[in-house]
Amino acid sequence: MHDQYQIKFNQIVEKARSDRKVTWIVCFLTDGKFEMVKNCKEWRELKAHCEKNNLFIEYLYLQFRSNSVNIDVSDCEAIYFINSVTATMGGSSKETYTIGKFKDGKVFKTIWNVPELLIENQFEDEEGGCFSETIIWNEKKTKNREK
Repeated sequence: MHDQYQIKFNQIVEKARSDRKVTWIVCFLTDGKFEMVKNCKEWRELKAHCEKNNLFIEYLYLQFRSNSVNIDVSDCEAIYFINSVTATMGGSSKETYTIGKFKDGKVFKTIWNVPELLIENQFEDEEGGCFSETIIWNEKKTKNREK
Protein backbone atom coordinates (compact mmCIF):
# COMPACT_ATOMS: atom_id res chain seq x y z
CA MET A 1 0.00 0.00 0.00
CA HIS A 2 1.25 3.51 -0.75
CA ASP A 3 2.72 5.40 2.24
CA GLN A 4 0.16 8.20 1.90
CA TYR A 5 -2.58 5.65 2.57
CA GLN A 6 -0.94 4.08 5.64
CA ILE A 7 -2.10 7.06 7.71
CA LYS A 8 -5.74 6.16 7.10
CA PHE A 9 -5.30 2.62 8.44
CA ASN A 10 -6.83 3.45 11.85
CA GLN A 11 -9.89 5.01 10.20
CA ILE A 12 -10.33 1.94 8.01
CA VAL A 13 -10.03 -0.44 10.98
CA GLU A 14 -12.55 1.61 12.95
CA LYS A 15 -15.13 1.51 10.15
CA ALA A 16 -14.46 -2.19 9.42
CA ARG A 17 -15.10 -3.00 13.07
CA SER A 18 -18.45 -1.21 12.91
CA ASP A 19 -19.84 -4.27 11.09
CA ARG A 20 -17.60 -7.33 11.38
CA LYS A 21 -19.88 -9.47 9.16
CA VAL A 22 -19.33 -7.29 6.08
CA THR A 23 -16.79 -7.66 3.31
CA TRP A 24 -15.73 -4.09 2.56
CA ILE A 25 -14.55 -2.59 -0.71
CA VAL A 26 -11.96 0.00 0.29
CA CYS A 27 -11.41 2.68 -2.37
CA PHE A 28 -8.76 5.39 -2.27
CA LEU A 29 -9.79 8.23 -4.56
CA THR A 30 -7.72 10.63 -6.64
CA ASP A 31 -8.45 13.43 -4.12
CA GLY A 32 -6.56 11.49 -1.41
CA LYS A 33 -9.70 10.50 0.51
CA PHE A 34 -11.04 6.98 0.96
CA GLU A 35 -14.46 5.41 0.87
CA MET A 36 -15.59 2.01 2.15
CA VAL A 37 -18.64 0.42 0.52
CA LYS A 38 -20.36 -2.89 1.11
CA ASN A 39 -23.06 -3.19 -1.56
CA CYS A 40 -24.26 -1.92 -4.94
CA LYS A 41 -26.34 0.88 -3.43
CA GLU A 42 -23.28 2.36 -1.75
CA TRP A 43 -21.18 1.73 -4.91
CA ARG A 44 -23.71 3.73 -6.97
CA GLU A 45 -23.45 6.55 -4.41
CA LEU A 46 -19.66 6.41 -4.78
CA LYS A 47 -20.08 6.54 -8.56
CA ALA A 48 -22.25 9.67 -8.28
CA HIS A 49 -19.66 11.27 -5.97
CA CYS A 50 -16.84 10.44 -8.41
CA GLU A 51 -18.76 11.81 -11.40
CA LYS A 52 -19.77 15.01 -9.59
CA ASN A 53 -16.21 15.70 -8.42
CA ASN A 54 -14.30 14.29 -11.43
CA LEU A 55 -12.61 11.61 -9.29
CA PHE A 56 -11.50 8.04 -9.87
CA ILE A 57 -10.36 5.12 -7.75
CA GLU A 58 -6.56 4.99 -7.53
CA TYR A 59 -6.29 2.03 -5.21
CA LEU A 60 -8.85 -0.64 -4.34
CA TYR A 61 -8.91 -3.68 -2.09
CA LEU A 62 -11.39 -6.08 -0.55
CA GLN A 63 -11.33 -6.40 3.24
CA PHE A 64 -12.95 -8.96 5.55
CA ARG A 65 -11.74 -8.67 9.11
CA SER A 66 -7.94 -9.13 8.93
CA ASN A 67 -7.99 -10.63 5.42
CA SER A 68 -7.46 -8.20 2.54
CA VAL A 69 -6.88 -8.60 -1.19
CA ASN A 70 -5.43 -5.87 -3.40
CA ILE A 71 -7.13 -5.28 -6.77
CA ASP A 72 -4.72 -3.60 -9.21
CA VAL A 73 -6.67 -0.78 -10.86
CA SER A 74 -3.68 1.34 -11.86
CA ASP A 75 -4.25 1.17 -15.61
CA CYS A 76 -8.05 0.82 -15.78
CA GLU A 77 -10.34 2.91 -17.93
CA ALA A 78 -13.22 2.01 -15.60
CA ILE A 79 -14.12 -0.25 -12.68
CA TYR A 80 -17.30 -2.32 -12.39
CA PHE A 81 -18.81 -3.83 -9.25
CA ILE A 82 -21.84 -5.97 -8.52
CA ASN A 83 -22.66 -8.14 -5.53
CA SER A 84 -24.81 -11.22 -5.93
CA VAL A 85 -25.71 -14.62 -4.52
CA THR A 86 -25.08 -17.84 -6.41
CA ALA A 87 -26.64 -21.20 -5.66
CA THR A 88 -27.19 -24.67 -7.08
CA MET A 89 -30.41 -26.68 -6.90
CA GLY A 90 -30.51 -28.45 -3.58
CA GLY A 91 -27.19 -26.91 -2.58
CA SER A 92 -26.09 -24.03 -0.48
CA SER A 93 -25.86 -20.43 -1.59
CA LYS A 94 -22.84 -18.17 -1.47
CA GLU A 95 -22.35 -14.45 -1.71
CA THR A 96 -20.06 -13.13 -4.43
CA TYR A 97 -18.57 -9.82 -5.50
CA THR A 98 -17.77 -9.29 -9.16
CA ILE A 99 -15.08 -6.72 -9.90
CA GLY A 100 -14.53 -5.78 -13.54
CA LYS A 101 -11.59 -3.81 -14.91
CA PHE A 102 -12.05 -2.08 -18.27
CA LYS A 103 -9.03 -2.01 -20.57
CA ASP A 104 -8.87 -1.54 -24.34
CA GLY A 105 -12.62 -2.02 -24.84
CA LYS A 106 -12.80 -5.25 -22.83
CA VAL A 107 -13.91 -5.99 -19.28
CA PHE A 108 -11.80 -8.39 -17.26
CA LYS A 109 -14.06 -9.74 -14.53
CA THR A 110 -13.15 -11.59 -11.37
CA ILE A 111 -15.83 -13.22 -9.23
CA TRP A 112 -14.84 -13.33 -5.56
CA ASN A 113 -16.46 -15.59 -2.95
CA VAL A 114 -17.12 -13.51 0.13
CA PRO A 115 -16.29 -13.37 2.92
CA GLU A 116 -13.53 -15.87 2.07
CA LEU A 117 -12.01 -13.60 -0.61
CA LEU A 118 -11.27 -16.55 -2.87
CA ILE A 119 -11.48 -16.30 -6.65
CA GLU A 120 -14.36 -18.36 -8.02
CA ASN A 121 -14.00 -17.40 -11.67
CA GLN A 122 -12.17 -15.02 -14.03
CA PHE A 123 -13.25 -14.21 -17.56
CA GLU A 124 -13.31 -11.56 -20.27
CA ASP A 125 -16.58 -9.80 -21.13
CA GLU A 126 -17.93 -6.88 -23.14
CA GLU A 127 -19.25 -3.60 -21.72
CA GLY A 128 -22.77 -4.76 -22.65
CA GLY A 129 -22.42 -7.55 -20.07
CA CYS A 130 -22.22 -4.98 -17.26
CA PHE A 131 -24.84 -2.88 -15.52
CA SER A 132 -23.96 0.67 -16.61
CA GLU A 133 -25.14 2.15 -13.31
CA THR A 134 -22.29 0.36 -11.50
CA ILE A 135 -19.42 1.38 -13.82
CA ILE A 136 -17.12 4.10 -12.51
CA TRP A 137 -15.24 5.62 -15.46
CA ASN A 138 -11.80 7.18 -15.25
CA GLU A 139 -12.54 10.19 -17.44
CA LYS A 140 -8.84 11.07 -17.70
CA LYS A 141 -8.24 7.78 -19.52
CA THR A 142 -11.46 7.73 -21.56
CA LYS A 143 -11.64 11.19 -23.12
CA ASN A 144 -13.02 9.85 -26.41
CA ARG A 145 -15.77 7.77 -24.80
CA GLU A 146 -19.31 8.71 -25.78
CA LYS A 147 -21.67 9.19 -22.88
